[in-house]
Amino acid sequence: MMRRCLQLSEQSAAAGERPFGALLAAGAVVVATAGNRVEMDRDLTRHAEVVALAEAQLSLGKKIYPSLRFIPLSSHARCVRSRSENAAFNE
Repeated sequence: MMRRCLQLSEQSAAAGERPFGALLAAGAVVVATAGNRVEMDRDLTRHAEVVALAEAQLSLGKKIYPSLRFIPLSSHARCVRSRSENAAFNE
């Protein structure tokens, strides 16, 4: 899984983005992958982890349960923009 994340980072860098990738998995099943899209989308909230969360929400439903706290602005923007029913963050 980490190799795939590193590939996503390399793809982001090759596309002119910061070299970050994110992969969300449920056990051994990859649910969503993404690279940074801040420059491409001209949107400061389009960090790799936020984009991956959005993709996962589309395929799994409208609840967010990240295992760590993301950048507050990105997290808030993601919840508002996706109209999430609820979100839980690990403190």
